[in-house]
Amino acid sequence: MRLSQEKKRSLVGFTFAVPWVIGSIFFFIVPLAQSFWYSITNIEINEEIVFTFKGFEEYRRFFLEDSLFIRTLTETVFGMLLSVSMVMFFSLFMANILVQKFHGQRVARTIFFLPFIVASGMVIAVIKGDVYSQDIVSTAQSSQLQITVLRNILLSINLSNNVITTITTMLTSLFEISWKCGLQILIFISGLQAISPSIKEAAKMEGATAWEYFWKVAFPMITPVFQLNLIYSIIDSFTDYSNVIIKRVFLLSNNLDLSGSTALAWIYFGIIFVIIGIAFLLVRRKIFYYND
Repeated sequence: MRLSQEKKRSLVGFTFAVPWVIGSIFFFIVPLAQSFWYSITNIEINEEIVFTFKGFEEYRRFFLEDSLFIRTLTETVFGMLLSVSMVMFFSLFMANILVQKFHGQRVARTIFFLPFIVASGMVIAVIKGDVYSQDIVSTAQSSQLQITVLRNILLSINLSNNVITTITTMLTSLFEISWKCGLQILIFISGLQAISPSIKEAAKMEGATAWEYFWKVAFPMITPVFQLNLIYSIIDSFTDYSNVIIKRVFLLSNNLDLSGSTALAWIYFGIIFVIIGIAFLLVRRKIFYYND
């Protein structure tokens, strides 16, 4: 029996989808369900593993009894807002520069994208640790001295401690921020390059300046790309190697507190999901889709 062309395409698509479906079930859905079961049971490991249902006691403990969790969560969310703001601004700024034609353009793009390829959690930890090595300790002391001088200057103009701390934190984290922007810069570049040159020529003929062209023409057209980068940056910030809550999940797990670690992981996952949903809905209203 000969199959029609449409059925052949459906069969090919189904064949390609089967491995993904199997992998999703056994390596994602099943472990996800098991982790939730661990979070609502008491686990005793002796000669065999014994599960005793205890409900949502661990969830209540983190929210009502554990003051450390609320404080670290607040600091993590604030750090995410600061980090994502800096990453988005820096990525968009550098993408606008790297999309221009100049000598060494490809080399410059490679330099900014290379950290995304090589910078795993351990690699960047080692690189950051090198700042405090004996060979360049004087450089680190000089940098710290500059931050101290800047803090004194800001204090002299009567800025609040919170504002000063925010400014100095942004400056001291510029290196790490620049290492996190490789993929975002590449995506912004692809979005800017997708804009038809005729649109820019028409804007110039109408007398639009470069500033007006970017904010009134180019930026609205790359808002879908902006939304993609924003969601990715939020997730990347929340799952960063230096995240205090992520470290605590691993610590509880290493101490065989599986109920506490999985409950904390589920709470953190829920909070991330809510924040991403809010960001998606807020940005969605400003999304502009251009059709040729």
